[in-house]
Amino acid sequence: MKIVIIGGLTNGKILLDYFTKKKDIEIKLLVTHPFNKRIPRIVNLDYLKKKNIKIINDLNANKYYSTIKKINPDIIFLLGWSGMLSEKLIKIPKFGVIGFHPSKLPAYRGRSVIAWQLEEGEKESAYTAFFVDKKPDSGDILLQQKFTIKSCDYVEDVLNKVDLSLVKMLPKIYKMMKEKNFIKTKQDIKKGFYKKLRNDSNSLISIERKAREIYNKIRAVSYPYPGAFLKYNNKKYIIWKSEILPKNKSLNLNKKLMINKIIKKQDYFIAQTRDYPIKMFFKKSSINGKK
Repeated sequence: MKIVIIGGLTNGKILLDYFTKKKDIEIKLLVTHPFNKRIPRIVNLDYLKKKNIKIINDLNANKYYSTIKKINPDIIFLLGWSGMLSEKLIKIPKFGVIGFHPSKLPAYRGRSVIAWQLEEGEKESAYTAFFVDKKPDSGDILLQQKFTIKSCDYVEDVLNKVDLSLVKMLPKIYKMMKEKNFIKTKQDIKKGFYKKLRNDSNSLISIERKAREIYNKIRAVSYPYPGAFLKYNNKKYIIWKSEILPKNKSLNLNKKLMINKIIKKQDYFIAQTRDYPIKMFFKKSSINGKK
């Protein structure tokens, strides 16, 4: 069976390493990100050239329609990739384009969805394999591997759970490929919703919110993402970690902590929110957005 892979990052590497070990699978082409250490979860995949896999480093897979058409793959896999494929490219493979999305589709279709799920306090998510169509994350579902989100999980923890979910899913997908039998479940998009790409304003911390809301925002965009930020005395502080404190805890402060007020210590802030005090940690190197 001939396959083309469009994507990269750590989950792309997992899929590539799995299928390079299967003698009945031919990886004819990989279209992946140009390597840039600043991209979260990026992996240098040049080692695959030794396995005679053709690699194209480009963020626009649609430019290579003719190349992929000539290969005539049975399946295209799409993961770790934010760009949309053209309708004519989607129609090339015999069995379709299998994409992966880190949510329980049809919920949380769209962009930045791991961060949105953490910020909104979700306790369970899934990694979903689905057949790509012309609308974002709306195609028929192939598999869903569910996982829990603990209240102490930060975004890196959830990204690791997504990768582990893929490891569990691949043998099932491979079995379907061998049998050429793909069991599909149609999505009811009306039961789900779409999330937009986050921007800088979504990461601004407001002490006027409840402590849990602030805590969730911080863990949603912590490392390897740019981090939530707090504005204090005309400076921007990147907050990487936080802790909700009990109401009756002695804070050992020189002055009384008032509602919606912030006190700065050496490497953390303490603020009294609408309900509980919260401790927010920063690094000196992350003042004014410099990490």
